[in-house]
Amino acid sequence: MRWISLSLLLLMVGGCHRVGPAKGALELSYWYWHTPYTLNRSEAATLRDLGVKRLFVRGGTFRNDGEKLIPDIPQRFEGPPEGFPVYLVYNFDAGAIAHLTRFKPADMAKAILDRFELDKLACESKRIEVQGIQLDIDSPTSRLPLYAELLKEVRARLGAGLSLSITALPTWFDSKELAQVVEQVDDYVPQFYEGSAARTVEDKTPLSDLDAVKKGMVAAERLGKPYFVGVPGYGRALLYDEKGKLLGAYGGLSAYDAARHPTFELKERRRVDGEDYYRFQATQGDAHGKGAGYSLVYRLPTPQLIVNHLREVEKLRGANCRGSIVFRIPEEGESTAVALPAVLAAMKGKDMQPKLSISSKTVASPWGRIEDPKAKSEPLKVTLTLKNEGNGGTEIGPNACRILLTIERGSVDALEKGGFDLVQPFRELADGSTAKSSLASANQIVFQRVHLAAGEKTTIGPLTLSPGTKLNCSYDLIAEASGDHVRGSQRIDLNVER
Repeated sequence: MRWISLSLLLLMVGGCHRVGPAKGALELSYWYWHTPYTLNRSEAATLRDLGVKRLFVRGGTFRNDGEKLIPDIPQRFEGPPEGFPVYLVYNFDAGAIAHLTRFKPADMAKAILDRFELDKLACESKRIEVQGIQLDIDSPTSRLPLYAELLKEVRARLGAGLSLSITALPTWFDSKELAQVVEQVDDYVPQFYEGSAARTVEDKTPLSDLDAVKKGMVAAERLGKPYFVGVPGYGRALLYDEKGKLLGAYGGLSAYDAARHPTFELKERRRVDGEDYYRFQATQGDAHGKGAGYSLVYRLPTPQLIVNHLREVEKLRGANCRGSIVFRIPEEGESTAVALPAVLAAMKGKDMQPKLSISSKTVASPWGRIEDPKAKSEPLKVTLTLKNEGNGGTEIGPNACRILLTIERGSVDALEKGGFDLVQPFRELADGSTAKSSLASANQIVFQRVHLAAGEKTTIGPLTLSPGTKLNCSYDLIAEASGDHVRGSQRIDLNVER
């Protein structure tokens, strides 16, 4: 009876394929998807602080020209290497995927590796170490045997000492053919996210799904092959018609652009399952009237969402799990991917509020004396530099970053709005209320910007001031993480730099 019980216990444990503990630290990596490939010192330092040891860099996309696969949208490698080895990643566009059966596996492998060798040489010329190749091919599940043949050909032709990796769709885990696919590679990266798009504007289905991660890691362990878990660090934009029906993905405007656009109005903002949900509605249509009432919905990940995924992977890791790869390092100024400093701050449990620093540079304008020889002193030109020194950004919206300049004495005779979206002079009236005014009669000037990310820097000015002018600057930032108002003020230093 004891023998039977022990056997049953072993059978239960083996049959369930529970994700159990594994030794060693999990690796954290990032995909790099934009062009050119280059890292500044700040990005490199933050990646090191995150524990990143290597990067997966998009090398190019292959498309079908009707006869063969040809590389498109090639990567440019500008370096410096900053000490990060890379895997070069290649994907197929929708046309190439749709016609996979037209090509022989050997021909596809040759096209891919010919491009890989060229890119590898380009990397070596910039002292960037290439450790391997990764294929990001969203093969239909029914074509997995063909994909396995392609990988077998790539493996046979790949140079010694280079690793072969692939990404994997969650739907593949329902197929017994997946085993022969992963048999050809050194490791693979299942992407347990973006399983479906919200079909109606009321549907708040998130991009990420921790339940899918849990189920997927159990399935991945069964294959007995080393794997990394793909983690979503990017968002998406979806377009809906006036009835709230999904029309498709949208790439025309960033969330920042939508917030600035005169024909879009922010209708809804909320946080859902670690993602920020923004819905903008078109207030008017095009020249033919089409588009009025359409909605643009942005689902944007938060730093905490990434941290939650990484912690879930750590908790559920099994013997074959090697770590996580986050998609992706953001481009400068983009709204759909999470800034690296914000991820680092969230991992360390730091306060995610924005924090504004204000500095000024003042110079005398000699042209004022030329234009007015009787002037006793030269007018001043001042430029304000504002930087978000905090770990969190502002929300996205017309009032997300509001700066009020109070003219305590003198006047602002001319101005440029710098990096701000809107500027409006006001006049404070005797009863304490304010009214819009011309610049000449203003004693207050309001500057507005739709977003200020963590670590981001922007400017106001230059402002042309009459001699003896005194300015005070106050600000009101709406925190992205909490919705709290972060306020402060300071007097502007107008000491002239000589």
